[in-house]
Amino acid sequence: MKSLFWSLLLVGSIFSMRVKADERGFYLGAGATWSIVEETYIDEDSLGFKVFSGFEFNRFIGVEASYNNLGTFGSQTDISPIEGFPVEISSEALASSIVLSFPSTERFILFAKFGFYYHNDELSFRDLDLLMTTVDEDQFDFLGGIGTRFIVTEHVSLRGEWERFKAGKADVDTISMGVHYRF
Repeated sequence: MKSLFWSLLLVGSIFSMRVKADERGFYLGAGATWSIVEETYIDEDSLGFKVFSGFEFNRFIGVEASYNNLGTFGSQTDISPIEGFPVEISSEALASSIVLSFPSTERFILFAKFGFYYHNDELSFRDLDLLMTTVDEDQFDFLGGIGTRFIVTEHVSLRGEWERFKAGKADVDTISMGVHYRF
């Protein structure tokens, strides 16, 4: 019982510290993503990951670059239901965005981001003879997202966000949870 008391006291004192983070600087981070596609013939979710790096010019504006593995999605049948529609999509993206931050309290920061990304989609098709064909598709597109950061210490934050990407002809919504480290 004593150890539980001291543990709670330690955790409470860490979270009650007043954090005065520098308003500018570089940061790195990584997180796990849950990607969701809800299209006519694809209704699936997939796990992926992201790594990101950025620079905050001040407490309100910054830039960020990221690599996003959006996961692999498949249709509910083994055969393409309509001509030109993939049975399976695997997608990854390199993104660049402007991040607008809105500090709501000393520990919580809300942010919105917008920018563009280059994505590589691997589309797999299966015809009526069950022959598999794989095509790589590369293109640029726009992205947008919103999120929040919870400052744990001067250098470490927990981060959650929602972003929207395109994979092939489908829209992919991602929800990610990660760690943000500021230098």
